[in-house]
Amino acid sequence: MGVRNYLTSEEKQELQKQLKFHEHPDIRERILIRLLRNNGRTQQEIADLIGCSLRKVAYWSTHGDPSKLDSLILVPTYFVSASLGKGLLPFNDEAISRLRTQLS
Repeated sequence: MGVRNYLTSEEKQELQKQLKFHEHPDIRERILIRLLRNNGRTQQEIADLIGCSLRKVAYWSTHGDPSKLDSLILVPTYFVSASLGKGLLPFNDEAISRLRTQLS
């Protein structure tokens, strides 16, 4: 079982707002990882649900300060160079629907 309810209500609200409106899909994915961890999902469940690597989920589950959105934006260069070659795609409608169900 994952960690549950570690975010303050203010942090959770702000992350939910940014999940809807942030223009960068990588940032939305990192926010989503944090929110799903807060809901008690395991890292493996999250990786399977959003279709990313377990390594990425593990990294973003422990890095960055949820009260400071900038900490989810500033990424070490080794992480950026590794992800740029893979061509990240935005979530499709089916994935968004599944995620809404999980977060409600």
